[in-house]
This record gives sequence, C-alpha cells and structure tokens, in this order.
Amino acid sequence: MLRILPAPARLGGLALLATFALPAFLTIRPARARQDPAPGTASPTELVEAQVALAKRALKLIDQSSSLGAPVDNAQGRTYGWSRRLMAAQVSLAATEPDPHASRLAAFGAHYNRMRGWEERLRPRVRSGQLSSLDFAEAEFYRIEAETWLANEKLEPPPKPVK
Repeated sequence: MLRILPAPARLGGLALLATFALPAFLTIRPARARQDPAPGTASPTELVEAQVALAKRALKLIDQSSSLGAPVDNAQGRTYGWSRRLMAAQVSLAATEPDPHASRLAAFGAHYNRMRGWEERLRPRVRSGQLSSLDFAEAEFYRIEAETWLANEKLEPPPKPVK
C-alpha cells in the first residue's frame, strides 16, 4: 500500500484533508465487480491482466495524491517502478494481440511518456533549488532508459504474417 505523507502545515485546510481524508480515499482496493479466482486456477493471461490493472491503479493513486497536495514517499521511484511493471506486463500481453509489434510499441511509448512527464515535472524544482541535481539525474536516466527501449523496439521489424 502506498504511504501518504501529511501535507506541510503551511497548506492550512488542505493539510487536514491530506492527513485524515486522503489516506482512506487513496488506498488500493480490489475492484468490486471482479472476483479473484481461487489460488492456482487463474490463467497466465488473467494473472498478467491483473498486474496491468494493479499497476494502473497504483500510478493513478500517485498522480491523485500529488495533485491533491499529499506527497507520496519517493514518488519518482515509485512511479518508475509501477510504470516499469505496467510496461513489462503490457509487453507480455502483446504476444496475445493481433499486432504484437504495435502493442509493444504502445507499451514502450507509454512508459517513455510517463518518464518524460516526471522529468518535466521535476525540472522547475531543480532550477529553484528544491531538488538536488543528483535526484534530477535519476529522472533524466529513467527518461533516457525509456527512450532507448522505445528506439530499440522501433528498430525491430514487425514479424511477417504466417501464410
């Protein structure tokens, strides 16, 4: 479960919201309509689909928390971790898609966009001295790593259809 840190006291009423209401609101809850299969009975595809759903929920929680002023402990690292898990699960599912190459490109592209977004979000903080250059270098590395994976996937020719 994501640990929500209380907002600083200077935020006034928002601090009360962040301290008391957000932790309950932003906890990861299983989907109501979905019944978890008995252990050992789910197919590999169902398990990977569950990974995709969980990673998307976690990323959404991080974004919601940040936008409401309740910072998540190590948000950049957690975003990277959940984004990478999501990408890996989507790449795994791509094998089941009609156009696996396009699905893989989409997964790598979405991860790159998330990492580029974090880099852009942090850039003003490093300029103002709120964030160290070392922490920003981590964001730059994550973006370059994602861009490398996307570029490599673009170089791979799509598989030829079987006749």
